[in-house]
Amino acid sequence: MSEQFVVPGGITLNSDIITKIKEFLTNFKPYEIRNGVKLLLYFDEKSGAYYFVCHLDSASLVSNSDVEAILDADEDEDAIYKLNRDITEDETAYKDMEDDAFKGRSFEDMVLEYDTSYRSEKPLKVYGGQHRIRALSKAVKQKGKVVHGVRVYFNLSREQKVEIATVNNTSIALYLTICWTECVNNY
Repeated sequence: MSEQFVVPGGITLNSDIITKIKEFLTNFKPYEIRNGVKLLLYFDEKSGAYYFVCHLDSASLVSNSDVEAILDADEDEDAIYKLNRDITEDETAYKDMEDDAFKGRSFEDMVLEYDTSYRSEKPLKVYGGQHRIRALSKAVKQKGKVVHGVRVYFNLSREQKVEIATVNNTSIALYLTICWTECVNNY
């Protein structure tokens, strides 16, 4: 399909998806592309969403990420429904994350949508990873070239946005609950 990405057999893309994918690749040139590797386009059968797993540098992530993503740019009440958890910079775990960012830690699995329909100056809408983006923003002047793993979705519907944000935030909450339970049980 393209010199920069591979579409697995059985997946059919509409022109809107292809346009957004090519726009994203042109604007961001993920680490894999810059190193001569094609990206594989994934399809989530449950949600019907298309996405890449790739890597972007700290400077690109920080300057282009919108941690205040909303469901629908046309509806004001959606601003009430947050797709992200609140950022808590006073927690020890966040302070450790920030320290890691200054030491050049490569973070993985931040969940984004490439969406220019609102706040186009920040086209990477963050549905998971806002704490990592915030930590990187503080270290970017010192560590701007570190690459980080992202899942980048394209042309998500309102329902897909809710599902992807919910699954991402639920998995984080579940992980923290398991860690907390193990910690308590081991003392």
